[in-house]
Amino acid sequence: MAKDGILIEMTEESAFLCQTIKHMCENTEISDNEIIPVSMVDGHILKKVSEWTDFHSMTANMKNLSKKDVAKFNAEFLKMDNSTSFTRRIT
Repeated sequence: MAKDGILIEMTEESAFLCQTIKHMCENTEISDNEIIPVSMVDGHILKKVSEWTDFHSMTANMKNLSKKDVAKFNAEFLKMDNSTSFTRRIT
């Protein structure tokens, strides 16, 4: 859950691609399907992180997606203003 109360649902595989969330889960006793507070980011940033991790967790399981397709997704994903980019990086 983001600091503004927006709830973003993620699979464990997807969530663990985000090192902040992964470390929070590993260092605390968080059970399955528990809401994890991510108090340093707004919902729109957490949604973008979720989009990126969902794509990359999906592509790890899809062998037919080319490196070029992944690179194209990453390039499009990274097109954002500086403040959004900085906040996304700290997540």
